[in-house]
Amino acid sequence: PKFPVPTLSVGGELDGVVRVSRVAEAWYTQKGTPEHKVVVVEGMNHGDLLGTVPSSVQARDLVSEIGGDKAKAQVASIVAGFLADPKSYNPPAADDTLSPFEKMFVEQEGSWWWTPNSEESGSSPWAAAAQ
Repeated sequence: PKFPVPTLSVGGELDGVVRVSRVAEAWYTQKGTPEHKVVVVEGMNHGDLLGTVPSSVQARDLVSEIGGDKAKAQVASIVAGFLADPKSYNPPAADDTLSPFEKMFVEQEGSWWWTPNSEESGSSPWAAAAQ
């Protein structure tokens, strides 16, 4: 769908609730829409942005490598940069972190979540042969 305003999605590399593979899917599907930005904060987990981390989050989250204060400062800087000029904001590149997911889900697996739903075999020659 077309959204009339620019958007910013921020995910944590070590988020155990909104996993990095979901952030990678957003990054991949929004690559052709430069007004929609996707950022991954390296070393950040879900709890880093919370004051008190509920036990349900603690049970699924991965261990943070940067801690809450650093994560909040990085996210605040990213959001401030985006809000200052959404159309020309150039977020930190997520390609190095997220490109392996593209290779895995598009080229190797041919996942329907990452390819057009009308594509019976996905985009993977291996998946087509296996079916």
